[in-house]
Amino acid sequence: MLSTLLKPKSLLAIALVLFVCSPAAAQDRLDRLLDACARGDQKACQEIQQLSQQNRIQLDKLNWRAEAFQKRAGSLGIQTGPVPILKKAYPLILKDYLESDVATPSHRQRGMNLIGPCSEQFHDFWIHQRREWPTLPSNQPDWQVVYLQVLDHYFRFCSK
Repeated sequence: MLSTLLKPKSLLAIALVLFVCSPAAAQDRLDRLLDACARGDQKACQEIQQLSQQNRIQLDKLNWRAEAFQKRAGSLGIQTGPVPILKKAYPLILKDYLESDVATPSHRQRGMNLIGPCSEQFHDFWIHQRREWPTLPSNQPDWQVVYLQVLDHYFRFCSK
């Protein structure tokens, strides 16, 4: 069941973290639920499913924004050939999200103060350490997944 909930395109865990209650409490709760579900706890898996249904409108809006970014990415100058320039895309993604009706008040309040170091850290992790990034079957960057990962990185790890 967990693999169904966490398919890369839906990135349910990321979206749930962005929209459930208070950010810190939601992150801790969701992390515990995901761990329990991964260990086979059906009750935890059902709770994750219930949370996704409760937040379906917000989840759909977030996924729509990520899809729209994917469509615009080619004209933004954020890749060289098949290689994404993540440190350049990071602030564009964050700005797109914060200016949307999908952004939560707590996220707007955090703003973009740490954008420089966070975008460098994100870029270095994917490009220099892992030497891979989310890609489409065409070998082009999957900007829809990158969009959601940037939000997860910024709000769960970098700007905490």
